[in-house]
Amino acid sequence: MRNLQRCLLVFLLLGSLLLPVAPASAGFSEWLDEANATLDRVNSSLGTVFGTGVNPNAEPQPTVQTPKTDALFGGIETNMEKSMGKNAHDAFRKDPGFSTNKAQLERVGRIARRLVPQCERKDISYTFAVLKTKEVNAFAAAGGYIYVTQGLLDAVGSDDELACVIAHELGHVNKKHTIRQAEKAGLMTALVALMGLKDETKKYQTAAAIAAFFANQKFSRNDEFEADRMSVQYAYKAGYNPNAMVRFFERINRDNNLSKFTKYFSTHPPTNDRIKKVQEEIKKVSGHDYVPVSSSGSGASSSSGSSSNSSYGTSSNTGSTSTTGKPTSDQLKAAYEVYLYKKQVYEYKVSQQAPYDEVMKAFNEYQAAKKRYLELKAAAGN
Repeated sequence: MRNLQRCLLVFLLLGSLLLPVAPASAGFSEWLDEANATLDRVNSSLGTVFGTGVNPNAEPQPTVQTPKTDALFGGIETNMEKSMGKNAHDAFRKDPGFSTNKAQLERVGRIARRLVPQCERKDISYTFAVLKTKEVNAFAAAGGYIYVTQGLLDAVGSDDELACVIAHELGHVNKKHTIRQAEKAGLMTALVALMGLKDETKKYQTAAAIAAFFANQKFSRNDEFEADRMSVQYAYKAGYNPNAMVRFFERINRDNNLSKFTKYFSTHPPTNDRIKKVQEEIKKVSGHDYVPVSSSGSGASSSSGSSSNSSYGTSSNTGSTSTTGKPTSDQLKAAYEVYLYKKQVYEYKVSQQAPYDEVMKAFNEYQAAKKRYLELKAAAGN
């Protein structure tokens, strides 16, 4: 089986030689290094497809950009990246759905229009959406799709903080962290399978699984450092105060409400090392030391949309919860723990490339536990 993988890799390398040659300025050794990096990623994907080389204790690894090699391969990776993002976007449109709150959309759009011109990648278009959930989170899907939740819009203290959070996600996209992690998780295989599906239900379930991967994606320490660095640069160049990023991190670390920042903390842990490096980057970019800012930093805007805090899933909740009164704190805590457990089981199945039926079973149980928790939370008035 390993020989078959190597044959496929050799075939890809030979095929690449038939494509347009590398720019004259690029030395052969440089091109070969990039080609090897690309083939290593392909080899990793083949390993998961053929059931070899899977490490159950693997940690997210730093990504390697290979733009020249991607160009030599005819932009195939970029096209796959766009397709993967589009399918995930369609799934998010259905669940949890996109906010239509005018104030929320204008706020995110205003910030996005200032940040996008600072980005290096011009080979993709950028799409922004506000997800209808009070969970505090922000993340990026492959292909330039950036998401913030209604919960995050309520939680940030200013437009400066929101701009830094969005810029961080743009950093992951521009440095190709998102698509590289998707490749390592074998999602290219899932995308190819999705293209061949005719059954609409299975197509949506596969797209939803891809979408859930991006919503729960974790990055290596180095990738987070790099996205932080790009966030400071983008925010500063766009006219926002990058010091607000440190304030947001510090507020997350001080938060004692388990249900408020748990999601964002789990995928973007604001460690002391990250805070220190952000402060160093702020000094490097602006020429000034970190200066604490108030919650009403420049461009501050009150979070709109608080009137729609119960919009998540209201149309599908009827009949699924038979509570006769306000849930107790113990009931809410128990439901939340089940929700987190089911989510972890699903993420583990995805990371291990478990059989399709097992992944979808875990995904459905995770969604059911999430729905149950949110119903109880709404009934409790939280």
